[in-house]
Amino acid sequence: MGDRFAKPSILIVDDSPENLHLLKDILVDEYKVRPAINGKLALQLAAMDPQPDLILLDIEMPGMDGYEVCRQLKNSVSTKDIPIIFVTAKTGDENELEGLHLGAVDYITKPINAHILKARVHTHIVLRNLFYEKEEKTRQLYETKEQLATSLEEIAAAQERFVGLVQTIPDIVYKIDSKGMFTFLNKSVERLGYSQSDLIGKHFTEIIHIKDIEEASLDAIISRIGKGTAKPDQKAFDERRSGERMTVGLEIRLKTKTGKVAEVVEFKNIDPMTVNVEVNSTGLYGEVENLASNKNRQYIGTVGVIRDITDRQKAEKALVKEQMLLKQLVDTVPLPIFMVDGQGQLALSNKACNFSQTHSDKNFANSNLARELIEGSSTNVQEQITAFLNQDDGNLTKQQIEIISDDSARKNRKIILSKFINQYQNRPEIIGVVVGNNESDNHE
Repeated sequence: MGDRFAKPSILIVDDSPENLHLLKDILVDEYKVRPAINGKLALQLAAMDPQPDLILLDIEMPGMDGYEVCRQLKNSVSTKDIPIIFVTAKTGDENELEGLHLGAVDYITKPINAHILKARVHTHIVLRNLFYEKEEKTRQLYETKEQLATSLEEIAAAQERFVGLVQTIPDIVYKIDSKGMFTFLNKSVERLGYSQSDLIGKHFTEIIHIKDIEEASLDAIISRIGKGTAKPDQKAFDERRSGERMTVGLEIRLKTKTGKVAEVVEFKNIDPMTVNVEVNSTGLYGEVENLASNKNRQYIGTVGVIRDITDRQKAEKALVKEQMLLKQLVDTVPLPIFMVDGQGQLALSNKACNFSQTHSDKNFANSNLARELIEGSSTNVQEQITAFLNQDDGNLTKQQIEIISDDSARKNRKIILSKFINQYQNRPEIIGVVVGNNESDNHE
């Protein structure tokens, strides 16, 4: 097959040298011309690379006539697409019809008219190039379709794996469109009593407690998580924020369908009609001219995760209750007791530390308690407490600090320190007990 981008190649087949020279002289300025003196040579040249773009074929030749040459060319896979124009002195319609039946594209009679020959050759070369282009586009289209089919299969497989993974997550994973309508929910929504089909196509507000819908408005959200948009009517279910500005930790109540949550470990609600949840969501944007700014990209929906926080709220309430009970307990102890957290802040002090009750600074070093302990003493209490707090020796959990008074009127005191690990913060904290303070010494 000839190179359509190079000068077109013409194979001329005629048993007359005079005719070969005549045809060559007419075409040589515009085409590469190769002559063949008989049919056998023509078949050999037609099969060689580069193949001719067109063949001018004489009919009346000794040994193998033009009809037989044409028949063999059309029966060969490698040469069947080369266009053939018969050039002959035969003028009968039956001769022309036979040539066309054999697969020729045109028929030119002798004597040769140079203008007609050039016009016919040019026409069929153009048609041949169009055929090349069509073949190439067909091939490219086939390859594209094959690649697309492969890509679709890969996408379908990846989506199937993703959906399978998402379905195993105990939290509710959802996707909504730009109008707030659910387009995807994993099976965890069944723990609220709904099936996935119950909510697909429904608005997010279908499952939000009516009193919490306003709490999910953007005005309420940005008052807690910061500014990020100029759309005051935007809701959490119309989340256009993304990246670092996405909505995180929005606490609302969701309605159950049946008034009872399924008995599943991950969902343990207090109110049988609602479930307390935390919503984390982010906006989805379609690409518009590859622009990265959300202002120039089309908002297409929101994806998010809904997590039941009933157990967490129970734990938070229990922690507050524990702290209240601890405060009540240490207040009953007559000795001054204080607690310093892992950041060196005065976290707690009992009533016996009456000299520290009015402190305004939470930092232990600046508190009235620390100043009272240090006053009139050369002992650096704060430095010793900080060193004990930061000591890595896991076996050292208790330490005693002696406070030697510079004033003979004041008694020496002692602080017994006990270090422990705060399970909620996973960091060390210290409880200190002051023994031998002024008030107790005066009673001795």
